Amino acid sequence: MAFLPSMPSMVLYGVYIAYALYVLFHSSNLTFYKPLLVFLLYVPVQLMLVAPDSSFHCWDRFVLFVLLLICVSPLLNNLRLAKNRRTIFRIALTVCTFLGVGSFFARFLGINYGTSRTLDNILQIGTFGGLTHHSMLLGPVAAVGCVFCCWMGYTRRIKIYWCLGVLCITAVMFSASRSALVGAIAAITILLYKLTGTKAKFMKVATSIVLLAAVTLPIWGSALDPVMQKYKGNVAEGSAYSSRENLWSARVMEFESSPLIGVGFDAIDLNLSSASGGYDKDSGMVESGSSWLIILSMTGLIGAILLFPVLFGTYRQLWFDSSPQATILLGLLTFFFVHMIAEGYIFYGGSMLAFLLWLTIGVSRDFLQYRLILINCRSK
Repeated sequence: MAFLPSMPSMVLYGVYIAYALYVLFHSSNLTFYKPLLVFLLYVPVQLMLVAPDSSFHCWDRFVLFVLLLICVSPLLNNLRLAKNRRTIFRIALTVCTFLGVGSFFARFLGINYGTSRTLDNILQIGTFGGLTHHSMLLGPVAAVGCVFCCWMGYTRRIKIYWCLGVLCITAVMFSASRSALVGAIAAITILLYKLTGTKAKFMKVATSIVLLAAVTLPIWGSALDPVMQKYKGNVAEGSAYSSRENLWSARVMEFESSPLIGVGFDAIDLNLSSASGGYDKDSGMVESGSSWLIILSMTGLIGAILLFPVLFGTYRQLWFDSSPQATILLGLLTFFFVHMIAEGYIFYGGSMLAFLLWLTIGVSRDFLQYRLILINCRSK
C-alpha cells in the first residue's frame, strides 16, 4: 500500500524470521512437503558448484526465499498451520480487492502513488500505479481481487461482488499490464467453466458476459487505451512483445549453457545477459522476464524436475475437485501460471507477487490434504 509509510526491509525480514521461528518451535506434529524440501536442499549444493558472482547476493536471497516458504508455502504442514495460512489468504484477498477497487477510484480522483521509468513517462504508458508503488504491481494485485470477487459473486449470489470485480479488472486495464489482463481473463474463464458445471451452462454465462461487454463497450472501452498504447509501442519497436523478448532470449541462452544445474539461484550469466538489460549492479536485482524460464535457467533441469510437479501436480488435483473452494484456488493458480510467463518473481522472497503465489500454493495443498476439516471450519 503505497499510501502508507514505507516498511524498512529489516522489519519485513524480522516478521518473516519471527513467524518462521514460531512455526518451527511452537507447532507439533509437523510434516515436510518432500518435493519442496528436496529443492531447498538442492539449491545450496547448486550454488556451491556454480559459484555465481557475489553481486547477486544469492545466499541472502536464498535465505529470504526459505523464510517465505516456511511462512506461507506447504513446506511445513499440520492442521494449525493450515488454518493460519487460510486466515492469511483471506486477508490477502481482501487487501488485493481493496487496492484494485481503490485504484479504480484513485484514477478519477487524480491519485497515483506509482513510480515509473523515464521511458514510460515519455511515452505515457504504464505510469499508473494507483494505490500501489508501480503499475506492474497494480495489474496482478487487482487481477487477484477480480478473480476473488467473481468467485464470491457467483457462489454467494451477491451482485455487489460482480460490480467490485468489474472495477478491479478495469484497474488492471489502467495499469497497462497485458500479462495481468490476459491472466485475469484466463482465470475468470476457468473459474466460470468449473463453477457452472456443464458446457451448456458455461456457454450461456460466457455468451451473456461477452454480449454485455460488447453493448457497454462505449462506456468502458477507453479503459483499454493504456493496454493498446503499450501494444502499439512494442509493435513499433519490431514485436508485440519486444519488451520481453531480450530477457526471454537471455534466459534460454543461460539454460543452453548450463542445462543440468543452471547458472545459479537468483543469478544470471553476465557474459550472456549483459546486453539484455534487466540487471541492477548496485542492488544485484535481476529483471528476469519469466518465472517459468528462470526455473530452468537459474536451477536447471534438476530444479525443474523438483518444482514442476509441485506446481502442475497441485493444479491437476484441483482441476478434478468440483468443490467451490477448489475452484477459487484453481482460478488463482490459472492467473499466476499465465502471468508468470512474462514476469519472473517465483524465487524472490521479498516480492508481494511471490508471497501471493506461494500462499496460494500453500492453501491449495492444505485444502487437498485437510479438505473436510477446513470446509467444516469454514461453515462454522
